[in-house]
Amino acid sequence: MTADICRFGLKEHFDFREVHMEVMEPISNIHRAIKESVTPAVLELEETGLINSFHFIFQNDLLLRLSSDDWDAKDDKIRKVLEKHGIPPEFHEMYELPKDHFGGEEGILLCYNNMESNSRLIMGLLDLKDEYNEELDEKLDHLVYSHWVHNLYIQYGINNILQVQYEFKDSLYWIVSLLRAHGDKPQLVEILSKVVREMRRQAELLESQLLPNPFQQEPGRED
Repeated sequence: MTADICRFGLKEHFDFREVHMEVMEPISNIHRAIKESVTPAVLELEETGLINSFHFIFQNDLLLRLSSDDWDAKDDKIRKVLEKHGIPPEFHEMYELPKDHFGGEEGILLCYNNMESNSRLIMGLLDLKDEYNEELDEKLDHLVYSHWVHNLYIQYGINNILQVQYEFKDSLYWIVSLLRAHGDKPQLVEILSKVVREMRRQAELLESQLLPNPFQQEPGRED
């Protein structure tokens, strides 16, 4: 690497293998799988030195990605821990992140560090949720994304106005991407149509508040 990220406590050596967990929505099922299977498995794998990194992400299945410094010696032991916690011990080919989309090799390493950090935050959040009632749980679910992303933006030095621009462009990008990939699914199209209609409604409200009305007569002026 061109920079020594290890001095910041970040990792720069990964050798991932991927496990697929079939988890059906709603989100509560995903949370249950993370809390009851993924979390105890990861903690045991780390405590016994079998893995040196991990992260999980939900893409149709719950994908658990494990990195080890010696798969030849530790493969069987890792599989046994997974099976113990109800996780299928079969490894699948992992999607390789395109370097040109992530700023090269350095960007990919930072991405993997970020995904591990986010996974730990989610594990901690789901552990804390047991302490709250359902009403507060809903508030946490609603706030978690906006707060985490906002904090990351301002830590990096991006002000609120720039954040609005970036997140708006990001939302449009994902709408277009979903339509390109799954435009033949009526249910998805209907959901995205509702989102676009709501965006249009909110945009019209904002225009009425932010932009001057060219047809409004100035005070004290008579034509």
